[in-house]
Amino acid sequence: MPRSPENNEMTEEFRKNFAAYIKRERKKRKLTQKGFGALVGVIDHYIYNLEKGKHLPSRHMAYQIGEALDQPQTALITAGYVPFVGWPCV
Repeated sequence: MPRSPENNEMTEEFRKNFAAYIKRERKKRKLTQKGFGALVGVIDHYIYNLEKGKHLPSRHMAYQIGEALDQPQTALITAGYVPFVGWPCV
């Protein structure tokens, strides 16, 4: 099923917002992309791509990133996912 233009615009907005969010939070903690990637369990190039807004993480990855930042719900919402009611079902 093709995406509607509204969905594409929303996805673009979520990518930009998530990119700014993780970059800001990573820098606040004085972590390099490599160090943050190690904390999350991904390679630094993945973090680079997220921070450049090249793609959105999956729901599971957004949760993992949020866990690494001690903000799992904020990460999910910023990536455009509905937060969990019951924890920690990913």
